[in-house]
Amino acid sequence: MNRPNSTLIRFEVLKILKSTPTHGYNLFLLLSQKGLVKHPSELYKILRTLKDKGLLHEESQDSGQGPQKKVLSLTSNGLEEYYLQITESIQILTDLMVEAVITIFRNLLTDFLKKSNIQYDRFQKSALFFDFAHFPPPFQKEFLLKFVVPLQEKNSIYIRIVGNYLYEISSLLNKIASNLIFLDENLSVKPQSMDYIFLVGIERGILLKERVTNYANVLKPDGGIIIIRPGKSGQGGLLWGKGGEQPPRIIGMIFHDFIQTFPEKFRQKFVNQWPLKEFEEGSANNSLDSEIVKILEEIFTLVQTHEEIPFVNIYFARNPKNPNRA
Repeated sequence: MNRPNSTLIRFEVLKILKSTPTHGYNLFLLLSQKGLVKHPSELYKILRTLKDKGLLHEESQDSGQGPQKKVLSLTSNGLEEYYLQITESIQILTDLMVEAVITIFRNLLTDFLKKSNIQYDRFQKSALFFDFAHFPPPFQKEFLLKFVVPLQEKNSIYIRIVGNYLYEISSLLNKIASNLIFLDENLSVKPQSMDYIFLVGIERGILLKERVTNYANVLKPDGGIIIIRPGKSGQGGLLWGKGGEQPPRIIGMIFHDFIQTFPEKFRQKFVNQWPLKEFEEGSANNSLDSEIVKILEEIFTLVQTHEEIPFVNIYFARNPKNPNRA
């Protein structure tokens, strides 16, 4: 089913007038070149609707030749409508990309677990802890839906999410899953109570030896921890392809700078969800790999990594050497 042409025409009118005021016939010429309108009457009907909604302002100006021309410009409401449509379109695109990324990510992770003799679809009566640390909120939600929620019927699931996003995501998931326990800074789990801990999304300064030690203390004696962070291509590699680290990061920075030109209430929608600085530091710092392995080897008996997995680095360690006793 084709999208109504009038919707696209309205957006194109707003986009043109955002850049420069002009008269109706010039709009017709520009839109006809794109094949959006064939007759002036098609456009003028839409212009009348936009004016009635208070999105356009019309002012008569002397042309110097012949009768006065009616020049159209955006009102403040018209500019807001433009950014609203842009924001909605970007949201649709990012939702699609996030879904694609997490689908790939889920397959990579289940393959990794299989190589470590852990069958994802055979988790049963296990206590599983998921800590999302510095994983952007859109990825958190999609990962929970695709990877975590399917496990909740046969297992006990504990989830730690940092910041204000906890309430939003817990409200959503509690409607579709009943066996999830959400933790904040005031709630924790008992020592030696977890079978597996998944730490998703990290950066230097967040994953410290003390933190990993704390995780080891809440694992059962034969429990394991799975740490997941962006690989050499970073999150950008998953989003934009295999072009190496720098081009995706440049794209991300350009997009971030572009969003900064939006009005405040539209800009914050993306800035809050996509913390670019944390994203870059977490993905670019390859020296963190050796630091993670060193920490894990000090605390656990068995440590495994699978470097051949593209886009992400995944580490698995099990059997804490000296777990604290309750």
